[in-house]
Amino acid sequence: MLKTFPIAIALLLHGTVALAQPATVDERFVDTARSNLLEISRNADGSLSGPGWERLMDEAESAQFFMIGEQHATADIAQIAAAIHRGLATRGYDYMAAEFGPWSARFAEQLFRENDDVVSAIRSAPGNGYAIPFVSFAEDAQLHAQAVRLSPHMSEALWGVDQEFIAAAPILLPLLEALVRTEEQRTALTSFQNLVAGDPMAVGADTPDIFAALRAAFNTGEDQDALTLVDAIILSNRIYAPFTGRGGSGYDANLLRENYMKQNFLDHFMQAERRDGTPPRVFLKFGANHVMRGRSLTNVPALGDFIVEWGRSRNFEAVNIMIDCLGGEAVNVLSGTNEPCESYIVEEGSIITELAEGRPLTLIDLRPLRAVVRSNTAIDDSMRTLIFSFDYYLGVADVSPATLIPEPMQPPE
Repeated sequence: MLKTFPIAIALLLHGTVALAQPATVDERFVDTARSNLLEISRNADGSLSGPGWERLMDEAESAQFFMIGEQHATADIAQIAAAIHRGLATRGYDYMAAEFGPWSARFAEQLFRENDDVVSAIRSAPGNGYAIPFVSFAEDAQLHAQAVRLSPHMSEALWGVDQEFIAAAPILLPLLEALVRTEEQRTALTSFQNLVAGDPMAVGADTPDIFAALRAAFNTGEDQDALTLVDAIILSNRIYAPFTGRGGSGYDANLLRENYMKQNFLDHFMQAERRDGTPPRVFLKFGANHVMRGRSLTNVPALGDFIVEWGRSRNFEAVNIMIDCLGGEAVNVLSGTNEPCESYIVEEGSIITELAEGRPLTLIDLRPLRAVVRSNTAIDDSMRTLIFSFDYYLGVADVSPATLIPEPMQPPE
């Protein structure tokens, strides 16, 4: 009793207490990592199988949200995500949240519903195939189209929760044109159309004052849909400002973007719940930063962390998995060339690269590692971040680059 009293006082005063650790803590870490390596295989038809696959699907069965954080621009990761989605679709995951804007999502979903040949449809769509991010990759386009087609819902199966893309104007302006009611709106829209004709990146690259006349024209109180679209364009312009040489803080822009994602996700969720009469199950695929638990690598509270913590208030469970490249190539959209695919977070010589040796797929349950990681555990900061940010890590060896649908993007002169 007396021996435990000081520990109890320390917990009361400080919340936690550091207990003496055995000298073999690093051995415990390595042994724990090895014992939580799960076998998973990728079959010739693109499906996944093995104990690791069964574990993922079992956890998805009891969860409300299944989140994939990825390294972009590879064919293999998108194809594996598509295999996971097919499994989730049989378990009631009727919706997919995607890394593009709400208005772009409307356009993309309609495109996917109206065209069986998704690649040709994107290639011939306004904006030279670049108006919607990631859908310019054939494998990603097919994944998003699959999410629409496997959903039992006839609309809004695809949730766009991000800002509208810097190159989205060619698809956004026709949507706005359909909402024109007055001559003043027509004049303001024509001015913006002329601007976009000279610079397809105008949404993110031009100064905010260019949008003032557009907003004033549509701020009539008669058509909230049109004003919401204009405001979405203006918000995207603010987010892109520090990354297009127009000043401002990268941190503030990233925070604005992440908070916008959270609000859009909630809006979609609540609308679907009202329509369906039941809470929707949602599949998410984003860059790894966005679905981390805690803060992202840009130091802002991540969308994934919000979903996990908000979900607790509704007794919703969430699973998040990072799918990463371990060797191989990714495509560079600016040049159209293939370049070495750099792991999003894993450093050479880590326990993951050791465990991945000779494996096409390496799946590790990271959660048991949290209990054996201490301040003196000899792991790099990236590994520490990975363990506390994701439930699972899936490394894919020798990835192939994504198939770029349009011609390589050329920045405006």
